Amino acid sequence: MFMCRWMNGDVSFVSARTKEDAIVMLDEWDNAEGAEISQIRDCMVDFRLKDEGDLELAEFGESCRETILEKAYPLLR
Repeated sequence: MFMCRWMNGDVSFVSARTKEDAIVMLDEWDNAEGAEISQIRDCMVDFRLKDEGDLELAEFGESCRETILEKAYPLLR
């Protein structure tokens, strides 16, 4: 699993075999060549089903949240 911290501060996750594969997959959203890509060990994400049929983020697992803060937002931590 790879975490991408985009230049604007957003964070995305992608399951890929290599960092290069992750960059190719992230191209679906934007050019990830200049973004910070980190491999992460634990990723636990919970989504809720809204009444309209859309999904919304409910929460991150504790370990995943700590990894995000440590690697992508160390000053907020």
